[in-house]
Amino acid sequence: MDTDTALDGSESTAKKLMGATRNIAATRIRNHLDLTMVSCNTLPVITLFVLDRLLYVNSHGCRKDGWHFDKSVHLDILLIVLFFILCLRYRASDFMIRFGPAGIPLSCKGRTLQDGIEDVHNLSLSALEIQMVRSNAYVRPPDDEEIGMTLKDIEDGFAIQIIRDDEYIVDPDEPIEEDDDLICMSSGVSGTYGDLFWTNEMAKRFDVSLSIHTPYYMDLGSNSELTDNCMNSIRNAGLILNALGGDVVVTSLGIYDGKTDRNEIDENIYANVADIMDWWQEIGLTPKLGIEITGQEDVFGSLEQVLDICDEFSGLVPVVNFSHHHSRTNGSLLEVDDFLNVLEDVDGYCDGKIHSAFAGVEYDNGNERRLTPIKKGDLKFEPLAEAIIEMKPNITIISTSPLLEHDAMYMKIIHERVLAKKVSKDLKEKKKAEMAAAGE
Repeated sequence: MDTDTALDGSESTAKKLMGATRNIAATRIRNHLDLTMVSCNTLPVITLFVLDRLLYVNSHGCRKDGWHFDKSVHLDILLIVLFFILCLRYRASDFMIRFGPAGIPLSCKGRTLQDGIEDVHNLSLSALEIQMVRSNAYVRPPDDEEIGMTLKDIEDGFAIQIIRDDEYIVDPDEPIEEDDDLICMSSGVSGTYGDLFWTNEMAKRFDVSLSIHTPYYMDLGSNSELTDNCMNSIRNAGLILNALGGDVVVTSLGIYDGKTDRNEIDENIYANVADIMDWWQEIGLTPKLGIEITGQEDVFGSLEQVLDICDEFSGLVPVVNFSHHHSRTNGSLLEVDDFLNVLEDVDGYCDGKIHSAFAGVEYDNGNERRLTPIKKGDLKFEPLAEAIIEMKPNITIISTSPLLEHDAMYMKIIHERVLAKKVSKDLKEKKKAEMAAAGE
């Protein structure tokens, strides 16, 4: 087979493979759709469309309804490179919509964090919220061979802090001394603390944004021994996510036990959050601490409470759990404007990035009963998709549905369908207006 024949065959195969993506990509490009509203994982589809058009021009010349490119192969390559640069630019833009599961995907064959990141990427998702189910820690002396090593180097357990002369050292590059003690987590999110640093690079390479959720039962209001454990869980989650290069540590703050005055519990929560944030800023953690809207009336975390505490402390951001808010407000999220109101309320507190969670939900008298798949219940994703398209926020939406990654992909598909309908409607209205103007 000669070279020309081989090239013709490659072109034919490429065109067949890319033909299936042509319609959706053509809709986005030909309609001059604002690329900032295309979720980051649809950009490769658009790139395939560009490549398809270039191959067509090379084979058949310019079409009057196509793009008028020179037939030079070198120009084609240059255009493809330029388009990839555009893709990278918009992937890093201030307007990004990310979808992902709360935890390692159920369909993932491996159960490590690294397996989960790769699987999320392969599913064309772009976010993963790590579930910190168990956060118990213990103290042990370093082994002889660990003296002189750093926290990054230790391979026996998940050592996350050093205790030296009653001071806590969190610098991962600090050499361990003979009289030090090590704080280790009995069940870390990875094999060792050192694993997190190369996992950080892996997540960036796969364009997967990481967050972490502290244990779901948190009590910063009773000032008991449990409160100390909960505060340490938040601190350790901050250290873990900082090493992973993640964005938000998601947590709730406390419960109302029915015995202690609510104002006293609120005061304890504020004092303990102040202590955490002083430590957070002193050691220079880069992730935000996200305070989640909770789904029970006897748990601190209404939208108003979350915004009030975020007003009080620098470094806090609200986390919009739509299922929880819908439950607490007895089904208030039904129309597009309902979602827009919530998004607009939190937007000014989020430093340009809204972190959220979504699932179907069953509720009763202001309290969540259980989370359900998105297709069940009266909380629908379509109005939220419309609100996002109208507002154009930089937002991450985590699927907390029992179906995890399935519903994360389902939300992504719904968003793109709603977006396509809006573009089609806008074009029809524009064409109608142009025809009316021409008739005048």
